[in-house]
Amino acid sequence: MAHKVPLIASLVLGSLFLPAVVMAGRYHGTVLDAETGEPLSDAAVVVVWYKHAFIAFPTGDAPWHFHAARETVTDASGRFAMSAWPGIDWNPLTHLTDPQIAIFKPGYAALGPGQAGFPVRRRFGYDDLDRQLRRGTTIRLPKLTDCHQPGLALDPGDLGMFIGVPHAKIPHLLRLMSSQRTRCDFPAYHLPEGEQ
Repeated sequence: MAHKVPLIASLVLGSLFLPAVVMAGRYHGTVLDAETGEPLSDAAVVVVWYKHAFIAFPTGDAPWHFHAARETVTDASGRFAMSAWPGIDWNPLTHLTDPQIAIFKPGYAALGPGQAGFPVRRRFGYDDLDRQLRRGTTIRLPKLTDCHQPGLALDPGDLGMFIGVPHAKIPHLLRLMSSQRTRCDFPAYHLPEGEQ
């Protein structure tokens, strides 16, 4: 009987978490130049999840805390693929937020939650972008002609997210933003050794 208890507990826990793992799937797609249709290599694709408390403080605000981030860059064909699994939030007093997704390439308008003026034919909401990337979609980034256009991002905060995200979790994004900052005559990020 003693051996049956751990087996039963394992089966129960596995049945609780297996559907979440299977549902997670992956994000994949292709990033192109909106005007020419050429693939954009070395564009950062970043997904961030936060934990949000179920119970609000007396001020009415429930705190948000960083949970997980995934990051990749596009290949020579502009393609990318990454896991959509955020991991498990073990805190029973919090729940995971919808994923916040951003795509960034120096010299192009960024696609992110903070980029309300993103000038593409089709605008994505959080849920729509999540669904489209799970199926595989094409993202067209408009080229910027100068450093004063809408869509320019010089800092992760310009994307409307990445508050409290450890720099070690988004090295590609920071490297590319440093390049964009230099291009626009701003000081480059001073990244730790190995993240250059």
